[in-house]
Amino acid sequence: RPPPAPAVRKLRGREWWQSLGAPQRVAAPMVDQSELAFRMLARRYGAQLAYTPMLLAKLFATVPAYRREHFSTCPEDRPL
Repeated sequence: RPPPAPAVRKLRGREWWQSLGAPQRVAAPMVDQSELAFRMLARRYGAQLAYTPMLLAKLFATVPAYRREHFSTCPEDRPL
């Protein structure tokens, strides 16, 4: 039996915000408007943090086609 994974401390509040680089301009999630093209446009105009569209967690975790169809990113799309 493999040894248990080491515990990872969850960042909260200010500590989490600082771990993202303390962004001042955030592109909030919007219904049907948070896909990669919109996030990259928002970043071009100063957004330092962007949110993805809301996804169904169960489908995202279990259905590869759902992930491919509804989620895309690139190295420049950080922090996300």
